[in-house]
Amino acid sequence: MKKVRGAMVFVIIFVVMAISILTMHYFNSYNLRKLPPSEEWSKEVLVSKGVQNEATKPYPRIIKVNNNHIIAHQNGVSVKLIKTDNLGNRLVEKSFDQKDDLIKYINLLSDDEYIYLNVVKFDASDRVMICYKLDNNLDEVENWEIDNVDSTAQIGSNILITAYEDKIEVYDIKSNTRLYKDVKNATFITGTRVNDKYMVSYQEENKYFKYFYVNLDWTVSETKLAGIMAPDKKGYFERANLACDDEYGYIFVDVKSGSDRYGTIRYLQFSFDGKVQNVKEFRQDPFRELYSPIAVSSGNRARFIAGSSRQYGKKEEQFNLVEFYFEDGKMKDYTMASRTKEASVYPAIFEDSIIFMGSTGTDYNIYMASMNEEFKSANNYTRPYESQRAFSDVISGFLFSISYTIIYGIRWIILGLVCIAAMSYFAYNMKDKNKLRAFTLIYLITTIAKLYSIYDYFYVKFSYMLPEAFVSPVFGLILCFAISITCWLFGINRYRKNLESIPFGSFCYALLIDSLLTQMVFIPFIA
Repeated sequence: MKKVRGAMVFVIIFVVMAISILTMHYFNSYNLRKLPPSEEWSKEVLVSKGVQNEATKPYPRIIKVNNNHIIAHQNGVSVKLIKTDNLGNRLVEKSFDQKDDLIKYINLLSDDEYIYLNVVKFDASDRVMICYKLDNNLDEVENWEIDNVDSTAQIGSNILITAYEDKIEVYDIKSNTRLYKDVKNATFITGTRVNDKYMVSYQEENKYFKYFYVNLDWTVSETKLAGIMAPDKKGYFERANLACDDEYGYIFVDVKSGSDRYGTIRYLQFSFDGKVQNVKEFRQDPFRELYSPIAVSSGNRARFIAGSSRQYGKKEEQFNLVEFYFEDGKMKDYTMASRTKEASVYPAIFEDSIIFMGSTGTDYNIYMASMNEEFKSANNYTRPYESQRAFSDVISGFLFSISYTIIYGIRWIILGLVCIAAMSYFAYNMKDKNKLRAFTLIYLITTIAKLYSIYDYFYVKFSYMLPEAFVSPVFGLILCFAISITCWLFGINRYRKNLESIPFGSFCYALLIDSLLTQMVFIPFIA
């Protein structure tokens, strides 16, 4: 009866230790999962779902009308419109079928009274822009077509830029004013507001990036050369974006190679006096594989948001959005703008709100986030899936701990087994007191080897992956030593009950539990 009680005590102790370790990992993961992407940006809010056509990949759009957000995005062969309130709650949803044509560009404008959805689509023989005039409930008032449209861009919610074969049109939908610039075969058109005027840039002959200004009195400046930037033989440009600070303009292009989903970002930096023209590939540690850039001028600095592969927490890799800030020709700062498990792609921004696609292949979710304090207060609550993902992290870490018990514990396990095997060979000729001393000495040697191995593996090779509580090796090594003391007590008590038996079995039981509990502490931090 005493033997059973003694065994049960150790079973309870080991179960409590295991639960305590798993609980520690749960809260370590949960405290990460529940955080917004940054102090500046809110958590994401799901506002729609759709199907993406990989052949065209039009970016979604977002504008703000009468304190409500209007969102447009592709959904297979249709364009879906969603109206949300200022907190991201969906109010109205409409769909506009495009009859199996390839949707190339989507634009969303407003004159404060009506909303205008412009869809550029290509069929086998023509390029046409369908223009929908909508009321405040997204009901169609009328529609019309414009032929031979090559590409479109927009500035804010009222300026539409349209490229044709022989000209660029700039149209202010609020004042119903338009002008034309004679440009042949312009590509990669984009624009931004610079103080009291608009800047429009475009590419000619697949390499010359040029720009001109549209003044608020609706006069147009002469064309200037921003610089030369052309794709190399292995890659191609997919989309361009323009932003400015007080001294420089920046044209960011998404560079793809072959069928790569994620590529790089190249940018052309040019001064307004024409003296500076630099072409650079954007690189910023710790981010890599940058893609899907969008740009916006913001006071005396340029902002752009791009997707990037980044380390989430200490070990996980995610494809999320990062907001970068340029000032005086240099990258000054960055902040995270999304945190979805799916790849965050194709962002669109309006004032302090952003939407983006959470891609899971051809299907995707449309998320909305904001820098608005009211939006953050309403949506930065803890989500059920955050605790579910934390629980999944714990299960995954536990399974990895079992798998890696021998792999990472090989140093001390082999040493302990060799020593206890030698003792087992001579144990029959030893006094009982010496048997217990030899058992304890071997376990002490094994424990020292374990502590050294833990320090070498996790505090030398993987120290950057450990959480703040484990940064100092003192805490981690004391915890490992406490586990070893408990397991030694279990092993030696088991051996003491039958000193005539071979000590190998009792030692192995203790060492196996010791190694597993130790790995449960550390392996989830790196696996």
